[in-house]
This record gives sequence, structure tokens and C-alpha cells, in this order.
Amino acid sequence: MQESLDTLCDKKTVIDVWNKDCLGHPMVTLLPSSVKEIQQILKIDQPVAVACGRHSRYSAIDDSIVIDMQLMNSIEIKGDLITVGGGCTCLDVVKELETKVIPTGSRLQVGISGLCLGGGIGILSRQIGLLVDSLVSAEVILANGELVTASNESYPDLFWAIRGGGVSFTFKLHEVEKVIIAKYHYIPKMFKSINKNLIRHLGYWKSMPVEMYSKMIFYLDKTAEVQYCWSGDMRVGDQQFKLLGGHPQLEKLDYIDCLMEGKLDMTKEYNTSAFYYEKSIMLHSLPNESIKQLRHYTSTAPTKNSYVAVIRLGGNISKIKERETAFVHRESQYWVLVIGVIEQNKQETITWVQNIINYLDKWRSGSYQTVGIQNDSCASNISFFGANILRLSMIKRKYDPKNIFRYNQNIPPIKFKNYK
Repeated sequence: MQESLDTLCDKKTVIDVWNKDCLGHPMVTLLPSSVKEIQQILKIDQPVAVACGRHSRYSAIDDSIVIDMQLMNSIEIKGDLITVGGGCTCLDVVKELETKVIPTGSRLQVGISGLCLGGGIGILSRQIGLLVDSLVSAEVILANGELVTASNESYPDLFWAIRGGGVSFTFKLHEVEKVIIAKYHYIPKMFKSINKNLIRHLGYWKSMPVEMYSKMIFYLDKTAEVQYCWSGDMRVGDQQFKLLGGHPQLEKLDYIDCLMEGKLDMTKEYNTSAFYYEKSIMLHSLPNESIKQLRHYTSTAPTKNSYVAVIRLGGNISKIKERETAFVHRESQYWVLVIGVIEQNKQETITWVQNIINYLDKWRSGSYQTVGIQNDSCASNISFFGANILRLSMIKRKYDPKNIFRYNQNIPPIKFKNYK
């Protein structure tokens, strides 16, 4: 057994992770290239972590056994379906697409499997739904090594929860060709009433069409930026931007080019590996007075590349009921990310991030489970999974009673009567 696993060992001494603040020292990193090799690894009957894009804090836990999926990166397109290996990043997938797409996020270095397991919020989510809403089936290796296909017809409870070591995922493709990108930049020296302009955008958000994606970003120097992406009929999009007014930076291009060129990235610095302390919060509402306060908080950020981003949710995300998938936050209307870059004084950055989250807590509807849980022993599974936590616990008990797949936002396997 040991000799066969030795051939899978990653010999690199430096682990490449996005957030260096979460960098641990795993016991060993294994690089399987087939289902059989993963099954061989699971025979050791020890807890394992699964890594792909390495944006998760769980991809490099101290003394853990890491299964790095990067070699299992096959992609197959058949008609309106795409099947991707569990080791693919969003970038791997986007490179193979043209006018038929899946709703990935804008940060292409993220692993497609991790994004999907968390629900998968992206640029097209208001129009198409979350990434998990496009999932048709998944090949899953269970904790006991058995390979199964989870779908609505086969292992429907596992498909609902989608917990386990995913080998490949099959998604429905959607036709999206051209988009319109608009960026509104607000600089204090040029605009005397930045708050009023941002509140105007907030008002538009309340009734904007589902084809419109938008994000508001607050920076250290009290500047702000509002980004839009229109993915519907181009003529209707032109009318929407006339309705918005102002003088945005406008660009029409293919959706794939929009992703590949990073047109809607937060900041270029945020895509690089560094020391971060990040948290996020889902909100049911965001009142106008919060704009002034968020600008104030970002003006006091301890490091220059720290920032706050507000993303509009709703649309077709909310059309699916919260019990239909494991993603419970269907009614949330805003997702706020608070990104603190750590340079010298780590505690100062942590305090800054937590103060903003505490301020927003009065409008909280939940937490997004893939962002902002490092160094936080109080992170609540109830906040992440809400009313779905009981069912998830029972499914965990059924398929992973020994808690082999524990290095994630783990739900302990709880035994209940009358559930097999």
C-alpha cells in the first residue's frame, strides 16, 4: 500500500495557495490521475482534504493528507452538456467554451468543484441561477471508495447535498454570446456627491432586470466603483444604461472575452497569492445610510489593497426554494465581501474586517460557506446552512459515518432514528 501511494506523492516543498495566511503543513500531498488511484488512497481509512484551485483554507491543513485533483482535469462537451473533471479550474473550463457557457465566477483561478459545492455565485447567476443550479449529475467517490453517479434519479439525497470527493461534474450549458460591460468610477476630487450617486445605483438595483449583474466596490482613498454586466438583448441593454445615466466606461464584447480579460475582477492584486483576512455576509436588505458608513470604514483600512465589495443577488437565484438545494440563502439580496490584506499588523486587519461585518450584522440573512472562515472558531454551521443543516447531517451520517471528508465547512455525522 505504502509503495503504491509513494508514486502519487507531490514532491514540491512549497505549496501554492491563494491565501498564505491559511497555509498549513500537510503530512503528504497526493496527486491521483484516476478513480482507481483515489480509491487506493481512501483505503488508508484516514481523514483526507481535497484540493483543486486552493482558494479554500482547507486545502493545506496541518498534518493532513491532501488529495490534489489537478491531474483529473478532463473536459468533454456533448451538445448542451459539459462534463468537467474535479481538478478543473474555472479558467480550464472557460478556455473550452464559446457561446454556450456555465455560470462561473469572475475569478478564474477558483476550482470548479469547490465553487459548485458552495453554490457558485457568478456573473450570470441573476439570469441563469447559481452554478449548482446547472448541475445535471456528478460522479462521486464515497468515503468507502465506491464510485456512484449522483443525479435527480440516482442517489438523489447525495445529489441534493453533493458532499464527498467529486470526480467529475456534468453541467447544462446556456447560450450567452455578447455582453455589455459598464463601469462607473467615482473619485472624490471629481465628484462632490459620491454618496448620492451610489445611492442612485442602489435604487436601480432594486428593480433592475435579471439579465443585469452589478457590483459596488469601496476603496481606501474613498473612491468607489460600480460595475455592471448586461447579458441579455443588446438593444435592451443599451436602453438600461441610458436609464442609469451618467458617463460610464462602456464596452461590448463576447462573454468569454469578458472573463478571460478579467473585465469584472475586483482588483488585479486580489488575484495574486498573498496574506488575506476575509469575511463575507449575506444580507436581506441594504439601506441607503449604509453607503456613507461603508465608505467611512474603507477609508480607515489598515492596508492600501483592502476593500469592500457589495454584489447584488436576487433574480433567478431566488426563484428556487431554499429546501430544493443545499444552498439555503435563496432569499438573500446582497452579498458583501470584506477583504483585508495583511502586511505587518495582522490583528489590526482582523479588527477592521470584523468591525464592518458587525456593522452589517443587523441586516444579516446568512453566511456564504466558502468565504472568510479562517481563524474563526465561532463560525456557525447554522449561519452557513440554515434550516438545511439537519438533512445534511443525516446524509453525512449515511455516506461518511467516519467523517473521512472532514476538511471543509464540516457537518458532523449525526445519527437519527428512521434514517438509513
